[in-house]
Parts: sequence; C-alpha cells; structure tokens
Amino acid sequence: MVHYWSLTSEFSIENLEKFADEVQTVLGLLVNDATDEGLKYFARKHPEIIEFQLGSDDTDTDTDTDTVSVTDTDTSKCSLNGLQTVMSLPNLTSVKINRKIQPIPDQSIFSMLFILSSRLTTLGLYNLQNIPEESILVLLHSCSSSLKTIHLSGNSNITDVILLKIFQKFGSSLESLDLSNSNVTGEKLSEFNGSLPVITELGLFNCKLTDTGLLYLLHLGRKTLDSMVIAYTPITGEKLKEFEGTMECLETFDFHSCEQITDGGLLQIIRICGSTLTELNLSFTPLTGEGLVNCTSSLENVEKLDCSFAFELTDHGLFQLLSLCGDNLETLNIDDTCVTCNMLSIENLPHIQNLKSLNCSSTSLVDSGLLQLLRLWGNTLTHLDIGDNDITGEGLSELGVCSLPCIEEISLWCENLSDDGLVKFLKLCKKNC
Repeated sequence: MVHYWSLTSEFSIENLEKFADEVQTVLGLLVNDATDEGLKYFARKHPEIIEFQLGSDDTDTDTDTDTVSVTDTDTSKCSLNGLQTVMSLPNLTSVKINRKIQPIPDQSIFSMLFILSSRLTTLGLYNLQNIPEESILVLLHSCSSSLKTIHLSGNSNITDVILLKIFQKFGSSLESLDLSNSNVTGEKLSEFNGSLPVITELGLFNCKLTDTGLLYLLHLGRKTLDSMVIAYTPITGEKLKEFEGTMECLETFDFHSCEQITDGGLLQIIRICGSTLTELNLSFTPLTGEGLVNCTSSLENVEKLDCSFAFELTDHGLFQLLSLCGDNLETLNIDDTCVTCNMLSIENLPHIQNLKSLNCSSTSLVDSGLLQLLRLWGNTLTHLDIGDNDITGEGLSELGVCSLPCIEEISLWCENLSDDGLVKFLKLCKKNC
C-alpha cells in the first residue's frame, strides 16, 4: 500500500479534501505548492505524517553548488502560518521547504515558530530571508538534539551565532549542514569545545567565510568530512599552512569563484586533502598553477578537474596540476582559459591515460596544441569540445585513421576550420561516424 505521495499540481483546499478523505494513511508528502488552508486541513486529517516537502528538490537548484535559489515567481501560496501547521505535526521526522514563503503582516509569528516532534532529523528551510536570527534560535531550541541534516541557506540574518548554536546542540549527530548565502564567517568557532564526529557535508556557498573560519571547520571535520562547498567566499587558503596532518576522507572540495584564493593557498589545500579528492573545482579563480612546482602531494584520485574561466592559468601551471593527477582523471575542463596545451604530451604525462571528456573551448589552442592533445588522449576520449579556437585542422594527417575510436560527441565550432581539416577530423572519427 502506498503511504508516500508526490503531488506536482497545486495543492489547494478544493482538491486536498478529496485526497485527504480517500487516502487512509499518509506518511510522506511532497507537494509543489499549498495554501495555508490546505495544509491545515491535511494536518487535521493526517497527523500521522512523518515527512513533508514543499517544492521539488530541483526548484532552481544550482547543480554546481547544490544550493537552492528561488525567484519571486517561485513564491508559495503558503505563509508562515501554514508552515507552522506542518511543524506542529507530532511525528515529523523531516521537513523541507524549498520555496519562498508568502509574507504576512503580523511579524510576531516569527517568534512563534517551533518544532513539536521530538523525532525530527531533517530540517530544510531554504530562502526564508525574513526570519530574524532570534527566531531561528528559538526554532533550533525547540528541536531535539538528534538533528542530522540542517539546511538553512538563503538567510542573510544567519551569523556565527547560529553556526555556534548548531554545533553546540547538534554537533554529536550532525551529518549535513548548509548555511549558504548567509553572513557566517566561522571565526566564532573558537568558542566551540566539542566535536563533529559524523559530519560529512558542509555548504557555505557565498558566505563571509574567512581563512580562520575555514581552518576551524577543517579541524572539526578532519576525520569524516567528504564534501565541502565554499564557492564565492573571500578565502585565500594561506592560513591552512597551520593545519597539521591531512583530511582523512574529503572527496569534493568546491571553491570556484573564490576571487582571493592564491597559488600558495591551493598548495596548502592539495597538501591537506589532495590524496583523497575525487573532484576539484578551480573555476573562476585567479589561480595560475605556477606555485605547484615544488608540491610533494598528489591528486591521484581526482576524477573531475574544472579549471574553466581561470583566466590566469598558464600552460606551465596546467602542466603542474596535471602532473599531480593520476589515471583516475576522466573529465578535464579548461574552457575560457589562455592555455595553448603545447606543454602536454604523452612523454611528460604518461600516467593519465583514461581521460574521457575534454573541454578546451575558447582557449589559445591552435593546431599544434590540438595534435598534442589527440596524441595524448585521442584513444580514450568520448567527448571533445574545441569550439571557438583558431583551429584549421591542418596537420591532422599526422595522426592515423580512427585516432578517436571512442568519440561520441565533438564540437568543432571554429571559424578557421577548413574543408580539408573537417574531412581529416571525420577520418579520425571514422569508426563512429
């Protein structure tokens, strides 16, 4: 018998009554939208519900950061009154509000938000911008200490006070925390004397995170943290030289668009977590890669490396980065950089032989660099994008027929590509054409 329901149409009082009356048991409910009246009627008919979600998980979700952002058109018909109805369900274990809530004239409702259930493990309130910090503290105080997931992104009223409160009360059970788009710096964690024994995910996208705050967080997540998103923060990474030892299981570290990060900071990041990383995102940063020449650590497990829009990246810096990678590297993105790829060859990068996806569009790539790339990775590539480059295709005859035996998709939007060059490309792909 079905006890978990996903309803994509608007959940109004009219269609809700029939649903609520005909269904005997509802343990989980996902609705695209709802009115206050609809939620109140539902809660009266089905107090047994344990999981509730308003808005789908893909409501304008940024897939690179895993943070939810909504626009005015995404505003729910539900207000905080309806939200409190949901939060008052006695057996609730999970509540996720992925849509902006209707404003209400009576601001006193903010101080009345609370969780009734002692079984709640997941609290996800995205983009509730107007809730003051004091009310969030009251809400957190009403939750049992067994919360595992807390996602409160999109509220600029959240500061280090909230972060410290979360760690103090829920640190022993907390597995996933997202305070993106807030005013958290992390520096108040000097007052935290506890531990985070099971933390695995931290999201602080577009926060005021400082190098000191980052250092505190990495110390706390040293043994269990496997994913960290700190994109669009003002960190430099330099202070991580004070971090002794290494992170034990950090696999994904996303600091794209960190405009103050330095090559010295990148060196420290690779030192403390390079050996465990599987994804590394350096896009939209001022990194050159030049500071890695004396790096003694490795990126041997990295599968995906994104350097797109890293406008300061040099050919030597790219070579240094790739020299640290191993045969696990499958995806490389150097889109919109100034590299020529002339330093890359099978002689100096023999350890990377499994690359499947290469995006080097809008770079300084010319025919000589393309030849280097195809000699190096042509046998394994399935996706290749060399669009918006000064490629003619001349010289490809130096490669054998079917030199791209696995290719499935190729972008050749190059203004100077000649007819003869195109024919040569097709011969390289002949097996799959």
